[in-house]
Amino acid sequence: MKKNEKKQEDKFREFKYSGKTFEYTGRIYEASEGNGRVKTRSYVSLTLNDSFTINGVYYVETEEAGFLTFPQYKKGDDYKSYIFTDKDLKDELDGLCGVLHKLVY
Repeated sequence: MKKNEKKQEDKFREFKYSGKTFEYTGRIYEASEGNGRVKTRSYVSLTLNDSFTINGVYYVETEEAGFLTFPQYKKGDDYKSYIFTDKDLKDELDGLCGVLHKLVY
């Protein structure tokens, strides 16, 4: 198996969530152990309205909350997100996090 090739036995669960703005579908993969404040981290393949897929999304669970991180790039010592949301979409994504939390635990 090549270094970047995915294993056939990757374990995932499919999800579907209807928000006001988008219909969310996708897969959440088995959680890996976090470090420090992060309890778990799960890779997510997120599709919007069955037409636009965002890869490189992670569902992160800490002691305080669960949240999504979107693809990022490094600029200097900081990481910058490729995707930005307004407050309404952030609230909708928080609802999606509730669905993902139930699938992880």
